[in-house]
Amino acid sequence: MKISQDRKQKFLYHVLEDIKSNGWRENFFDSYSCKGFFTNDEIRVLFPNGRIDFLRYWFDVTEKLMLNDLANAKINELKVREKIKKIIRVRLERWKGYKVAIKRTLPILLMPSSSYLLSLSLMKTSDSIWKIAGDKSVDFNFYTKRGLLLGVYSATLIFWLDDNSENDHKTWEFLDRRIEEVLQIPKVKSSMEKIFNKIIKNLTYISKKTS
Repeated sequence: MKISQDRKQKFLYHVLEDIKSNGWRENFFDSYSCKGFFTNDEIRVLFPNGRIDFLRYWFDVTEKLMLNDLANAKINELKVREKIKKIIRVRLERWKGYKVAIKRTLPILLMPSSSYLLSLSLMKTSDSIWKIAGDKSVDFNFYTKRGLLLGVYSATLIFWLDDNSENDHKTWEFLDRRIEEVLQIPKVKSSMEKIFNKIIKNLTYISKKTS
């Protein structure tokens, strides 16, 4: 059976609407088959490994839609901090209608079977945001920036899920405050490098003593 990307995306939204009302169902293949819409066999072709394939696909779609939405956002003239805020805002606003589904999915993502996928996807998101914002750093600075932004994005996501303010304005105020953490990179980098060098020094000393 040939996989239709259009059908695959339709199924994604079909499941998300169901999760909003009923939460995650126990059997992925049987629960989401729907007479006249999606058969059990078709679902198995679209997502051979069930829920984990579905979650991976959802993350991939989120990335692609973010890039599509940003194509018309005109962020090139913005300062880096404003670019990052704009990118995160565009990413989250796309899924505003699925806050409940996302919230009900978080416990699934924190399970041992999918926690690796969550970590990988969050790091990929952080990397994508920095690249879109024009970051070209390498080596230690590369990882520092992405680690810090990962924390900012994750905290903003959690805050956003419970934000009932008009147009989520409290979330964007929260993001404004959190983004300052990213701007402290030079201080954090210096501190982390000192700690890293101390660890290397201690390990070298221990290695010489035991050799």
